[in-house]
Amino acid sequence: MNIFEYFFLNSQDLCFISNFDGCFEIVNPYFEQKLGYSQKELLEKKFLNFIHPDDTAASLKEMEKLKEGEVSLGFTNRYRKKDGDYLWVEWNASPNQADKKIYAIGRDITKKKIDEENGQKYIQELRNSEQHIKAIFDNAPDPVIVIDEKNNVVKWNPKAETVFGWKTNEVLGKSLIQFIIPSQFKESYDKEMEPFLTKGFENLSNTSFEIEAKNKKGIEFPISLSISSYKIDEKKYYFICFVRDIAQNKKILDELKISENFLDSIIENFPAIIFVKNVSDLRYVRVNKVVEEVFGFSKKEILGKNDYEIFPKEEADRFVANDKKLLDTGKLLEINDEPAHTKYKGIRIFETKIVLVKDSIGKPIYILGISNDITDRKRIQTELDNKTKELARSNIELEQFAYVASHDLQEPLRMVTSYLQLLEKRYKDKLDQDAKEFISFAVDGSNRMRTLIQSLLEYSRINRANAFENFDVNLLLKQVQKNLSATIAENKAIIKVDDLPEIYGDPILINQLFQNLIQNGIKFKNDKDPEIYISCKEEGNNYLFSVKDNGIGIQKEYIDQIFVIFKRLHGRDKYPGTGMGLAICKKIVERHGGKIWAESEFGKGSTFYFTLSKK
Repeated sequence: MNIFEYFFLNSQDLCFISNFDGCFEIVNPYFEQKLGYSQKELLEKKFLNFIHPDDTAASLKEMEKLKEGEVSLGFTNRYRKKDGDYLWVEWNASPNQADKKIYAIGRDITKKKIDEENGQKYIQELRNSEQHIKAIFDNAPDPVIVIDEKNNVVKWNPKAETVFGWKTNEVLGKSLIQFIIPSQFKESYDKEMEPFLTKGFENLSNTSFEIEAKNKKGIEFPISLSISSYKIDEKKYYFICFVRDIAQNKKILDELKISENFLDSIIENFPAIIFVKNVSDLRYVRVNKVVEEVFGFSKKEILGKNDYEIFPKEEADRFVANDKKLLDTGKLLEINDEPAHTKYKGIRIFETKIVLVKDSIGKPIYILGISNDITDRKRIQTELDNKTKELARSNIELEQFAYVASHDLQEPLRMVTSYLQLLEKRYKDKLDQDAKEFISFAVDGSNRMRTLIQSLLEYSRINRANAFENFDVNLLLKQVQKNLSATIAENKAIIKVDDLPEIYGDPILINQLFQNLIQNGIKFKNDKDPEIYISCKEEGNNYLFSVKDNGIGIQKEYIDQIFVIFKRLHGRDKYPGTGMGLAICKKIVERHGGKIWAESEFGKGSTFYFTLSKK
């Protein structure tokens, strides 16, 4: 081994000897160490087998130069290590034409290459970052202005041009205060900016304030100005001004304040009790003035307190249980007939509804309650119920009295009539014409009295609780016409009936209602044959029936009197009757929850209207 080979083998650089075909003949231990291959794995293998594919073409080109006798200095390529990683090597190679061998010494420059790549990457990232910043600056949705320590404009983004109206070339190098701050607000601007601009860079902090600005047209509007600083070098720094037009925000805030005031006014002046509790500790956070009026406690005595600090324990337990039930279910809770102590009025009865108030994400934050003092209403209702019961008892007693009285009265009337008739029969030859006439008057009076008593009995029986049922009015009217067939035929009356609905009611009473109205239409006729037209139409939850005739009609001044009991508009000699018919009709309709009235044109007929509920 000559001295060259000794140096070659013991060098701390990568060394190898190959033939002109590129096959390794000798590699030094450092080469083995760096690449991780053994002599056996390297010798007689072509070095191209270990080179990165991207470097193969350049390595072949260098190999051709060496074969032609040129020395290669500073050529770099990457060798694949056994672990799969790559090693950057800078080679100096020299050919020996005599023995057709290449002698190469290489230096590991991997770290240098990595540092260079990282440097290039950093430079590229910096360039990308600058591009990103420029893109953000140019496309910011709000004006962004950069000023120097003298308040002069350095940069002015497109949005600033749009909002303020000045182009970038019009403002660069000019003081910001010269064109966007109205003169009356310059002092305020200087006051806000002066400490910020005069501090040393090391002591600078961000600042933000609201001020009026103006655009190129002189229109003033409020802005929010946020300023932060960044350092250029040891002696120079800039300030970035982020501008936001807050005119719309201020308008929204003003409208919100108006809405809040409006809501406060509604709550405070609402005629019912309104209270609000926190869900966290069930303490009162809001009550209106009705609470003070009803309970006698001032707002100061209620706000911040819980139920146990205001009401007796038994009542507080009940209120808290209701609140917890609401929190568990989340559904509106209605509490009826709830007693509660007041400061001066004793125990009152309340009707209360409580509901959860949630935030924007659905989390419960408050319990809202609306309550009414129904003590007086309950008392009135109780009194009304008692009166109704008394009236019902009275009606029963009156009906019983009417029945007994009518029965007891009819018996002596029959006796009076019988004896008068007997007197006339036995002594008719001895009685003069006046006596016979007097007897006739007495008999007629007794008969009319009997008819009147029967009508009163019929009137008193209308409110008896007969069971209601569904029935077809068409079939009922056929029965009515059959009952009145003799009267209809005698008076040559014409009855016309539309298709009528099925209704729910007392068929006996409704039969009597139609029969009375048809009889009236026939009885109060003029010189024409009677014509009666019956129809019906739907009106909301009711049926509206009408019974129209072509009779004598009713004068307007008497139209409101015809349904009064015993009220007659004509003498008995012309139109006989008791004056009870229409009063009975009115009571029947009212028994069914409806109303009855008449419309008429004197001499041309009348129409009677009445409503009956569908249910």
